[in-house]
Amino acid sequence: MADETRHVAMFGRALGTLGCPAYRPPALVRHLGRAVLPQLRGASLFAAALLIEEVYDRFQREAMGDERVQPLVRQVSRLHVMEESRHIRFAHSELLDARRGRSGAVLEFHRQLTAWCAMLAMTTYTNAPIYRAVGLDPRRAAREAREARANPHFRRTMRWAGERLVAFLTDAGMITALQRPLWRRSLLLG
Repeated sequence: MADETRHVAMFGRALGTLGCPAYRPPALVRHLGRAVLPQLRGASLFAAALLIEEVYDRFQREAMGDERVQPLVRQVSRLHVMEESRHIRFAHSELLDARRGRSGAVLEFHRQLTAWCAMLAMTTYTNAPIYRAVGLDPRRAAREAREARANPHFRRTMRWAGERLVAFLTDAGMITALQRPLWRRSLLLG
């Protein structure tokens, strides 16, 4: 928890230094998140943590080595990647332990909850207020977000960002045929 608290402070200071406002997830995602988050325990808790950490990890690994990225963003990405690798290994191990000995119904609950988390979390990669902030017409911003999600390059990028996570969760039995439609909606699975 101390590491994660430090990371939040690091990201907050970086945003402040860069003059970037913080953007909250859309209201629907926040509302549904309040209902879903208290349900996360055991396998779904660790899977949801991996969902965020592994997807961001892929993007940050690219950013930290790209000379075109602003130097402060590259350094923050580098620090976060180094520290998160330990957290990711821990969450992998804990998820596997948490699912051992669980009944089929309990495990299915965790699988479904994880799939819903994936779908909700990945919708925040397109956020209309961000488009408005960079000068797009506010009335078109929502349409721009839908267009971005439909863009084949964006969809390939999201699958690339999630490929390690999806492979691990599939191998761990956390993604089965029943969850695949929700995972496809998250764009992490083709």
